[in-house]
Amino acid sequence: MSELDEPEDPSDIWYACPPDEVPAYRMLMQGDVVVLDSGPVCVVSHACSMRRGVGLHPTQIVAPVLERTNTLWRGDYDWMPLPELAMAEVRAVAASLRELSSVATADLETGRRVASMSEVGIQLLQQRMAHHLTRVSIELTTLAEHSAPVLMEVNLHEEWVEALGEDSEPDFHAFLDADDRRLRKLMLEPQTRFNAQSVVRQEIKRRRRAPRRERLAGEDATARDGG
Repeated sequence: MSELDEPEDPSDIWYACPPDEVPAYRMLMQGDVVVLDSGPVCVVSHACSMRRGVGLHPTQIVAPVLERTNTLWRGDYDWMPLPELAMAEVRAVAASLRELSSVATADLETGRRVASMSEVGIQLLQQRMAHHLTRVSIELTTLAEHSAPVLMEVNLHEEWVEALGEDSEPDFHAFLDADDRRLRKLMLEPQTRFNAQSVVRQEIKRRRRAPRRERLAGEDATARDGG
């Protein structure tokens, strides 16, 4: 049986994990751990298939998060280890890839998201999911390249909303879609992906400065009018 990869440090799989909180404005993403009324689940829908346009599909595939001590990275291929994630009184947990089910996206969005995976964690989850379903071991570099555009969009979306507020979310999608989706197309190609990232970050800075410039211009006009 093929050997799969494991993280250099168990904590490397997490973007946010208790006691840290997942930012509320971060998009729902593969690898998120959400506590539902029925219990905790790990979102395993592929990062590139979770969305339909700028929105989410109405359902997502999840794996239940169960108590399981000493889950091995090299072995236990029907499980996704979730190291350092303590759930209430349960000291060690893992996601059971044999017990996949479909849940409503709305339930995931209203559930309590307790952890979110890093890009490394997402790639390791994708590798285990592919191996569980096909018994084929896919290189992490291959998985990383296919997921890179959507993961970049998720990170840029978080930066945009954090800097400009939740009301700015539609503007983010409109900015990526402008000029016949030019920026989205740039993100698809490795050689232009980071150019798109730079453009988005420059736009965030421009929009953050704009209210201050408008305020200063108003103060100048008031001063000239003798106010």
